Amino acid sequence: MSIVVYTAACGTRDSRRTDVRCFGDYKEFQSQRMNAKIYKVLAHQFVLADYSIWIDANVQLRAEPETLVDMLGSADAAVFRHCERNDIYEEAEFIIQKGKDTAENVRPQMQKYVEQEFRKKDLGMCFLIVRRHVPEIARRNERWWSDICRYSVRDQLSFPVAFDGAVKYFDTVPMSQNKYFTRHAHGVVL
Repeated sequence: MSIVVYTAACGTRDSRRTDVRCFGDYKEFQSQRMNAKIYKVLAHQFVLADYSIWIDANVQLRAEPETLVDMLGSADAAVFRHCERNDIYEEAEFIIQKGKDTAENVRPQMQKYVEQEFRKKDLGMCFLIVRRHVPEIARRNERWWSDICRYSVRDQLSFPVAFDGAVKYFDTVPMSQNKYFTRHAHGVVL
């Protein structure tokens, strides 16, 4: 069983990592966020392994990668439940209110999901994603990427829809003092 823990550091926001596989040479988008996000979302195109564990550039694993893969069980993807909000619609309003993306990007996306009758109370913290590299997950990665490119860059809005039925939500853990990860401020050298 092969497991790759990886991240991306594009631009100057975060430093290149040497403790995990770190991508950073993608330059097709004007946005450094999108240059990093393509690695996050389309894992099957950049990581050759049985399993991958994406971590944002400001996240350090505290648990062994095998522990997270074991927690996956028979599911093909997993994230931790969001620690503050319960669903994508609540998250969408938060994103608009905080200026993290525009209503012009977010509201049509939420309308699409309402029309698709997506009502689940699933919201993940997508800074740590465990995936089994199987064709079904590759297909869902592509759907996820499509919605990010079409609508909001805030990937936690489209993740629950793209991965509906194929994702396991690990129980919410405190952002500090947990045994799985440490999340630092962006820009901290890890």
